[in-house]
Amino acid sequence: NDFSRIVVSLIEHASPKDKKAVLMGKSWSGKELLDFAASHKSMVEKLVLVAPAVTMGAKEVIVRVSSIPICLCWAEDDHMVSFRTADLFKDVPGLKLVTAKTGGHFVLPAFAQPIVDFIA
Repeated sequence: NDFSRIVVSLIEHASPKDKKAVLMGKSWSGKELLDFAASHKSMVEKLVLVAPAVTMGAKEVIVRVSSIPICLCWAEDDHMVSFRTADLFKDVPGLKLVTAKTGGHFVLPAFAQPIVDFIA
């Protein structure tokens, strides 16, 4: 699909030597990056997902990417993608879950340092 072709092109351009990257997606793009990682695991060093717009059917994809380190950030009062959806990730080994009591469906300042620490 177009999304995957664009991400592959970006990774190849930004990291021509090892063709690997840390990817971050929020909401829809988080779901798309999960799908991308499932089919391009060798290109994904780490995933940072903020309230990815996944459904219960995404469990199979999450299992396929479970060998990739994942940082999952979510506000418990997210009105667009329910925080309960984070339960789909509970079996991912080494999952870093970063939560906030409030903040809605946004990338929050409280997520910044945990994401930096995860990427480092």
